[in-house]
Amino acid sequence: CPSCRSPYWNDPDYTSLSPLELKARRWLRTQFILQESQIEHHYRQSPDFILPNGSGYEAVPMGNERIVLYGKQWNRLLENKERNYILCFGDGHEPEAIIPMTELPLGTPRWNKLRISWYHKEVSL
Repeated sequence: CPSCRSPYWNDPDYTSLSPLELKARRWLRTQFILQESQIEHHYRQSPDFILPNGSGYEAVPMGNERIVLYGKQWNRLLENKERNYILCFGDGHEPEAIIPMTELPLGTPRWNKLRISWYHKEVSL
């Protein structure tokens, strides 16, 4: 685009999904036997994906058994906590952990063996 100088602004084949989101969408399609068009993608909004059954999935990168979560992200996922999940992807094509939001209180340092770093200055604890 002329203002941000993105080379993709007029490319109809360009997708706004990051490599991590592409990996997550492929996994969701396979896991739930869905067409790409059946998976709603939320660009820059949590959860990243909404399935036809109403469940939501947020893809986060995982490194050294650690993930980073943000307060606003957690708040959005908490709005429908019974149906929202966090998909933790390492280098592989399958999530290494799937965290139900019902099991993730704000500020908890661990979920099973996974360490969680929180950035939540925008949320009051």
